[in-house]
Amino acid sequence: MQATTNTQESLELTPKSALVAVLPAFVASRLLLMLASWVGMRVDPGLREAFGPHALFAGTPAFDAFCRWDCEWYLAVARTGYANGPQTNFFPLLPMLTHAFSFVTRIPEHWGIILVANLASLASYVVLYRMFARLAGIEVARWALVLFVAYPFAFFHSTGYPESLMVLLSAWSIDLALRGKHWAAGLALAVGSWSRHLTLLAGFGLVTAQWQQRPSVKKFLLSPALLSLALPPLGLVAYCTYQKVAWGNFLAFYEARKLWGELAYYGLVDHLRPGNQLNIYKVLISTYLPFAAVAAAGLVPLLKRKVAWAPLAFGLVLTALIWSVGLWGLGRYSASCWPAFLGLGIVAQKYPAVGALLLAGFGAFQGVFFLLFMHQWPVL
Repeated sequence: MQATTNTQESLELTPKSALVAVLPAFVASRLLLMLASWVGMRVDPGLREAFGPHALFAGTPAFDAFCRWDCEWYLAVARTGYANGPQTNFFPLLPMLTHAFSFVTRIPEHWGIILVANLASLASYVVLYRMFARLAGIEVARWALVLFVAYPFAFFHSTGYPESLMVLLSAWSIDLALRGKHWAAGLALAVGSWSRHLTLLAGFGLVTAQWQQRPSVKKFLLSPALLSLALPPLGLVAYCTYQKVAWGNFLAFYEARKLWGELAYYGLVDHLRPGNQLNIYKVLISTYLPFAAVAAAGLVPLLKRKVAWAPLAFGLVLTALIWSVGLWGLGRYSASCWPAFLGLGIVAQKYPAVGALLLAGFGAFQGVFFLLFMHQWPVL
């Protein structure tokens, strides 16, 4: 690790030193979530909508809350593969890794899916902390990480959802691109495309990184590294080809979204439209808005930091998309917009009182949303 006495200077950390730095936040957050699950399921074990793998965790209330809603579908794919075209909406990376993990360790899949998600989350903390420290200094990195962990919807990174894989592979690909390792970056993002299709939006960060390293049209277009940008979309094409062969529909995952009704592409304009009929889903969406707005505001400080423009490009496109057509999943999607937390870390480092208020508020409301999630309210 490069020595420095100024915590505001950029710092190149080794993976080991970054792991040591992030481990306390990871362990503390998981212990608090396990405690919340234990208390919540002991006090009231009932679910608002009684379906899913709840029975698999009988006798282990500390872990029961970590598999709700979509976790059931990812778990089904991990066990038996895709049974029909609409199931392809649940992308294959998490089920594949869960199946492989359980095959090797003989740990049942319902435990494996939680372990895989959390191991990916820990790895993402290491990648993010190293990147943040290099881009903005160690103090900013500390603030950014704890705010990221405390964010009200960050609990999704510990559940049987692919959000932690999306964060890991989008962050790793951009970090590799910032280091000039463009083919490795493209390959990492190609794998990431199998976690969620939204992960591909990190490709805007890869393009930005290449342009900053070759800021002329001729150098940008004539570099062999430009071809590496084809790898991520090819990853999605490979998955779509499987859907065509298996189910006769190249875009089966996309067609499946029609089954969600009006909320499939529900955006802010729809939410604010006069006469919009509210239901429990839309009421909960209203509670996501202020927190997602804070996260979006975290992108603003990055505008003045040219070294952070590659993460910023990803953050801006992802934020625009989820606010315009992805409001139903705004909570977990905003929790995956990790560049925003670099900006919030910059603000918190400059104004520690603001950082402390954000940290306390984020943590308190994460408890509230996790409590709703564990009792199967539609916090999605």
